[in-house]
Amino acid sequence: MALTRRRPSSRLAPSVAPALAAVAPRERRARPPSSPLWLALRLPGFAEQVFAPDRAADAPPFAVVEGEGARRRVVAFTAAAGTRGLRVGLGVAGALALAPDLVLALRDPAREAAALARLAAWAQQFTPTVVLAPPDALLLEVRGSLALFGGREPLIARVAAALAPLGYRADLALAPTPNAALWFARAGVAARIEDPEALAGPLGSLPLGVAGWDAAGVARLAGVGVHALCDLLRLPRDGLARRFGAGLRADLDRALGRAPDPRPAFVAPLRFSGALELGHETGSREWLAHAAGRLTAELCGGLAARGAGVRRLRLELRHREPPHAELLLGMLAPTRSATHLDRLLAERLARLALAGPVRAIVLEALEVEPLGATALALFAARAGAGRTPAALIETLRARLGADAVHGLGCVADHRPERAQGVKSFSFHAPDEVGAVEGKRLDPMRSMRFPMRLRPSWLLAEPRPLAALRGAPRLHSRPLELVAGPERIESGWWDGADATRDYYLARTADGARLWVFRTRRRPAAWFVHGVFA
Repeated sequence: MALTRRRPSSRLAPSVAPALAAVAPRERRARPPSSPLWLALRLPGFAEQVFAPDRAADAPPFAVVEGEGARRRVVAFTAAAGTRGLRVGLGVAGALALAPDLVLALRDPAREAAALARLAAWAQQFTPTVVLAPPDALLLEVRGSLALFGGREPLIARVAAALAPLGYRADLALAPTPNAALWFARAGVAARIEDPEALAGPLGSLPLGVAGWDAAGVARLAGVGVHALCDLLRLPRDGLARRFGAGLRADLDRALGRAPDPRPAFVAPLRFSGALELGHETGSREWLAHAAGRLTAELCGGLAARGAGVRRLRLELRHREPPHAELLLGMLAPTRSATHLDRLLAERLARLALAGPVRAIVLEALEVEPLGATALALFAARAGAGRTPAALIETLRARLGADAVHGLGCVADHRPERAQGVKSFSFHAPDEVGAVEGKRLDPMRSMRFPMRLRPSWLLAEPRPLAALRGAPRLHSRPLELVAGPERIESGWWDGADATRDYYLARTADGARLWVFRTRRRPAAWFVHGVFA
């Protein structure tokens, strides 16, 4: 941003200009290249958005109330409730008169604080410095993130787009001080200011309520004709502090960048655990999957900030009375793909038998591991990015059941027909994915004795071959024995004794077979496998 003086906005009152001139510094100082830049996320309607009521067109209206007894008042509501005439501050009786089917929930500050903390952990994927601004806002120091995300506008657009799956809507504002960014966001002003010298004018147009001062103090200011921040800026600094307290003046100084404003950064917990109230009981699998998707989006944002992935998840579906339903989800490899986790949970929920309607869900990450970097395909869209063998196996297991999808594993038995068997996929050995036949030598390699060669196609049962003068024949044509024998003597302990000499044989047209001759009388020839 060029270091030039900005004119006051034309929307300001004429009396504001002298005040701005009074507070503007006489000498303009260059902004340090590493000066902080704060992005404020203020969440209007946060008290309602921490719930997950059904927002379908035919769903009942929903509202959040606070207070005791007859003094309870509406503090937030859904769009469906707004169409019935509800407004903030309306009593419960009046709200029910407007919407007899209204679903009410009591505001819980602890629930809101937990949701704000989860959102802060999610926001650390954009910057490591995130500050809580309760009850309904976050502050992100994004100066060092601008180059990573391509500038301020792409970064802000990325944050806004990532908020949508979480079920939140936010007012975003960018300013060089945390107070200024927060006040702009509270006013619903989409500020994009990077120069501290340009703060006074836009801040002056804001009402006093954005500063978060107590109602009594704001009323006292209104009594002397102070209704906007620009009115405060016109007052003498010393007199302002004597009459209204030094805290008010200190807040203004921090907002304008005249005084430092250190803030403690949020530290995310090591393990993710989030609960979400549904607003009303439901048995809809579709809505349960949608609500769970909000928590998986929060989880994956926090995992991205830590460079980690989740291997095991627990989803608890809480009914009015215990016992509650539970889903355990295990992955073959750690992942932080919200799309993949949502697909797995939807598959499992579709098959889950519920004892009754669900009123809340809890998602907990049981195992989190570092997630290494992955190479991106040059033509990712055409190649089907993200469609890994592990993801396919996990989807099939979620849809068909854990016992319906298996791999093949090696068995410690020399008899070829018993050297492999069905094997369950392990959640702790990602190297097993795709391993179906174990390690083999390349059939095209030169032969050495003893022969350790196995065909890619093993017949279900050995098929007998004709013989002439002790030599095997296939379709009345002789077979050429290329390599062998490999002797196998095993199975005497379980009644399936195998005493064989195996050979690599070639047909007249070049096909290669795996044949053996029994060593017990009468000797006979069999074909047991075919090489590709």
